[in-house]
Amino acid sequence: MADNCPTCILLKALLQSAGVPAPAAERVAFSTPVQQAEGRVVRKVKKKTSAYSKKLGKAMKALKKKHPKTKMSTLMKRAHKQVKRMK
Repeated sequence: MADNCPTCILLKALLQSAGVPAPAAERVAFSTPVQQAEGRVVRKVKKKTSAYSKKLGKAMKALKKKHPKTKMSTLMKRAHKQVKRMK
């Protein structure tokens, strides 16, 4: 019908194998709710954590331990400066 997403095709095949007539199976398989679910089913590939991000995290933990009552925004600025100096 409109879109040939893998989920729709699989659902149509399952319905037909269960004995549902082809036109009805196609209507259900290619319906809007099924196509909307396709976007939620497909997972995005997570990117690898960068070296900078790892160093920043370690600096943040150390600063938070040393200065527990300081605001996070101030600690983030300090951690960023530390990591830039490391390079």
